[in-house]
Amino acid sequence: MSVCVIAASSAMALPSQRAAVSLPKLPERHDLYPGLYDENNCKPIPADEGGGKRCPQRVVSEAPLVEMPSKQEHEHKQLLGYVGGFYADEISKAEVKLLDETVTTATAGPWEAMGLIRNENVNAVGDVKVTASLYGPGNVLLETASGLVPIANLRSGEPGPFRLATSTDTSLVSRVEWAVSAGHADTKVSRDLIIRQYFQAPYGATETNGTKNPYVLAAGFQNWGKPIDTASITAAWLDQNGRVVWVQSADIAPNTKPGIAKRDMANFQHIEVQAAVGQRLHQSAVMMWGVGQ
Repeated sequence: MSVCVIAASSAMALPSQRAAVSLPKLPERHDLYPGLYDENNCKPIPADEGGGKRCPQRVVSEAPLVEMPSKQEHEHKQLLGYVGGFYADEISKAEVKLLDETVTTATAGPWEAMGLIRNENVNAVGDVKVTASLYGPGNVLLETASGLVPIANLRSGEPGPFRLATSTDTSLVSRVEWAVSAGHADTKVSRDLIIRQYFQAPYGATETNGTKNPYVLAAGFQNWGKPIDTASITAAWLDQNGRVVWVQSADIAPNTKPGIAKRDMANFQHIEVQAAVGQRLHQSAVMMWGVGQ
């Protein structure tokens, strides 16, 4: 199958030189835990325990569950509203780009695809739509499938996941043309969430009445921005080659009270994935996006 990539965006043009991305970094320890750490992120030691201070030697981000290929853009980052790789430190083109190396397509049955795009504009974007046009022998258009990236405010340098499904059999597809478009970011949403992964439960780790239970990803967040009433999480799982093998979202946990203020914490609903896909996710690297509103 041959692949043609077409990328388009309505955002501001960039100068010819590369531009640094302002990363939405997590707050410092002394902001997160006032009274426990000083302004240098050192923890005072009580006198009866020897006194002095315990200071961090260096900042190390949380490691992914699976080591990714050794490319700089795959570097794992933990940022406000985001955990994962492929977040660019600098950009050079004004576009929303398909990251072809992350795309997985079906090898049998109906054609489907999952992968990542990345916002390489200087501004945030929204309504990012990924379109795949499937062609068969003789350059005949078989079907066109489109889907929105489920992140309403995708920041400069930030990747976003997509998943497309069609009714066309994979064996009929000889060529795919891709198009990516974007609109304005939704400024009403907040990305200022500190995402906290609680645990992953492998598929079949437990059983209910003799039936294997699904794979489970449990996560929550701490709000670090304006008050919000609700939130959602989107996760994407990648294989050892950095290709997306699954994308799924979940809303905030039921019965969560609105008016979640800065520093308040809340939980997302568990993401559950059944047999065929779920049994291979526990050993995959997971990326997460959080959106509040």
